[in-house]
Amino acid sequence: MRLLPAMAACGCTLAAGPVFADAQDDQYVVSSAIDQGQIDLAIRLLKDNADRGDPDALTTIGLLYEYGRGVPQSYEDAADWYHKAAKQGYVIAQYNLGVLYHSGRGVPRDYGAAAEWFGRAARQGDSAAQFNLGVMYESGRGVPQDYEEAVKWYGKAAEQGQSRAQGNLAAMYRDGRGFAQDYEKAVALYTQAAEQGNSKAQYSLGLLYAEGKGVAQNLVQAYLWLELAATQGENDAHAAIDELSAKVSRAESRAAKTEARALRTSMPLKNSGN
Repeated sequence: MRLLPAMAACGCTLAAGPVFADAQDDQYVVSSAIDQGQIDLAIRLLKDNADRGDPDALTTIGLLYEYGRGVPQSYEDAADWYHKAAKQGYVIAQYNLGVLYHSGRGVPRDYGAAAEWFGRAARQGDSAAQFNLGVMYESGRGVPQDYEEAVKWYGKAAEQGQSRAQGNLAAMYRDGRGFAQDYEKAVALYTQAAEQGNSKAQYSLGLLYAEGKGVAQNLVQAYLWLELAATQGENDAHAAIDELSAKVSRAESRAAKTEARALRTSMPLKNSGN
């Protein structure tokens, strides 16, 4: 299972955060400078705010080092700057520090430390951290494997519309991990994720429609969701479509493809979810 990557990729507006007494105007100037490629000016202003302990500035400097924007790329320096902000409870820094510990970039790989920092951000309501913490509890990496904890954190992220959390939670309902097997809840969660453009959820939802599990069997709906998944590179969806093609008429497959094309224009396409 893959975690979500670092937040707030550098290059446009700054991450929202606590604003020190006279920092509001500076934040606007820094954001504009970054957008216009005036990184030297942005760094000077950021370091002035960082010297005052502004966690937003500390985190943004960390992002510049992580992505090598206007400074030599350095995961080690990124980790140092994130750590200064994370100790103040700044969510984005806590999350990004967790990503570095999980990947072993700039710091020794330490799944326990990754889970600790994800946990701190998750308890403040960050949905990406909640999802990643759920992955770690489900896999038992950095924490003891605990399906109930995985369900808890996936659920919190899913409630905020995190499509990958919705998909992973749906899989746990489908497979009966962490609680009794419940195909109907799996269908509901897969539908939420699929409608956001999550291709893995679209594939799984298509299979449930084809099998009539948790929902009345509907081969046209199955074809529709599998078609959407296939267009985003879900290779297994192609094989499922080939198998399904023998069971639906040409008119039904054309209707499903037409509806799939219409849906694609109204939903974000993302093969890994948001």
